[in-house]
Amino acid sequence: MSRYLPAIAALLALTPAFAHASEARAKTSRLATDNCSEIGSSMVSNAPASPAYGATQLQCGQQLVLRLERETGRVGNNPVWTPVDQIVMTKPTPRHELLGPGYCSSSQFPDDATIVALGTMAEQADGSYGSENVVAAWRFDLKREKMVAIPVNGVLCAVDGGD
Repeated sequence: MSRYLPAIAALLALTPAFAHASEARAKTSRLATDNCSEIGSSMVSNAPASPAYGATQLQCGQQLVLRLERETGRVGNNPVWTPVDQIVMTKPTPRHELLGPGYCSSSQFPDDATIVALGTMAEQADGSYGSENVVAAWRFDLKREKMVAIPVNGVLCAVDGGD
């Protein structure tokens, strides 16, 4: 019996890690930063002729980390993501949040749907929500695989009341 204990212990130690990886859609490579937890993710681009890109938001103590990731393979049906760039930021107030792509736009980059901002949201008279107090903004430059800071003037994030 004692000769099997190391093998059983190794299997028991690995079982939760493999179970988590399959549930997390192969996101184990996304959480390389110590003492961080994933609080959100979104697709940035999924064009058929190019690699898929996603963004993952991590909470690391008092700081937020936004990671740009490229799909580099698959494990079964699950994508494998490789970080290509990241931004570390501190929220100026507890109400500030990262406002993601698909909801934000910039008058300086009108055709770019990959704008993210750090700001707050406020309910509007029509029941929708709009950004206010935007303190920082970035756009995903997928050709260079970078997140580039952009001016906050002209950045607007909005969500319909039904969303």
